[in-house]
Amino acid sequence: MNTNGERAGTAGSFAEIIAKLRVEKGLTQAALAQQLGVTHQAVSQWECGDTMPDILLLPKLADILDTSIDLLFGRAAKEGGVPSYEIALEDVPKADGKLRVVLFLGDKMVKSQKVNKLGETRVIFEYRGPALKVESEVSVQCGDVEGDVSAGASVTCGNVGGDVTAGATITCGDVGGDADAGNTINCNEIHGDADAGNTITVKGNVGGDVDAGYSVTVGGSVGGDVESVITKRN
Repeated sequence: MNTNGERAGTAGSFAEIIAKLRVEKGLTQAALAQQLGVTHQAVSQWECGDTMPDILLLPKLADILDTSIDLLFGRAAKEGGVPSYEIALEDVPKADGKLRVVLFLGDKMVKSQKVNKLGETRVIFEYRGPALKVESEVSVQCGDVEGDVSAGASVTCGNVGGDVTAGATITCGDVGGDADAGNTINCNEIHGDADAGNTITVKGNVGGDVDAGYSVTVGGSVGGDVESVITKRN
């Protein structure tokens, strides 16, 4: 008896919340059911506390009712924080044509460096075909990219029309913009600035400034200033 009462109380809290939010949005049970792709009877049963929706429907239900999954269940976010599903999705942007690769451990979005520490796992995103822009939390291997390329680890690609940013190394053809790497840069030509934590090697010209934590080797000209421990010009 007590067990049933506790279960009904939990379901009732959810039932009352979705019923209240549905009415506030000016939706009938049938209209809500249509948007969710379920039957009118299913929504009625949720609001009566008889059944609960499939877990996969919760994100869409929360979006339709302009709330969060936590608030659907009567749980307020912790002070100074956000519900767990919002943490996982906080960096997901609007549609902009950029090809993005993200990684989750459970319901948390993680950076590639954290993943690599778990059993020394190496995660690489390999993409073949044209791309306007590429953004990844793991290493990227791809062909030519018209726009920018950003990776949490290494970037290995063809020619890039925009900027290249990598947490580790950059190995590519020509870069139309800036190149910024946490470790090394090895490219044919860079039209903007080049900045690396370790070494920079460019076969051709660098259009802007060059800043390396250790050495710089440039086969052509440098349009700006050069800062490094060792500088070589061919």
